[in-house]
Amino acid sequence: MEALLHALVIDIGAGTADFCVMQGRYPTEEDQKTLPNAGDSIDEQLVKLIRERHPEAQFSIHMLREWKEKWSFVGEPKDHVMVTVPIKGKATRDRYHAGNARGVRKHPAAGVRDDDDVADKSRA
Repeated sequence: MEALLHALVIDIGAGTADFCVMQGRYPTEEDQKTLPNAGDSIDEQLVKLIRERHPEAQFSIHMLREWKEKWSFVGEPKDHVMVTVPIKGKATRDRYHAGNARGVRKHPAAGVRDDDDVADKSRA
C-alpha cells in the first residue's frame, strides 16, 4: 500500500474516465471522480476531424482505434505519425501531426496534416 501513497490512479475506458487519489487509506467517494467522456468520445472527435480534413479517406472505427491506441501519449509531440489510410481503394501512407488538432489536442491520430507536410512526403 505504501507504493500507492499520494498517487493518482487513472482508468480511461470506452465510456468513462475514472480518477482516484490514493492517500494511504481505502479511498472514499470524495477521493474518486468519474468523467462521462472517455475513449468513445475521443474516437468520435477523431473521426469528425479526419472526415473534415480528408473526406476521401476510407477508414473504419476499428482502424482509427488502432491508430489511437498505438500512437497516443501524454506530452508534447516530438515528431509526425505515419499511418496507412485507404484512399480510393489504394493504401496511402500519410503524415499527421498532433500539435494542430483542434478539439482533440495532443492526439497524433487526429488527422490534421500540416501544410508543409505535403512537401515533406518525398522525404517520408
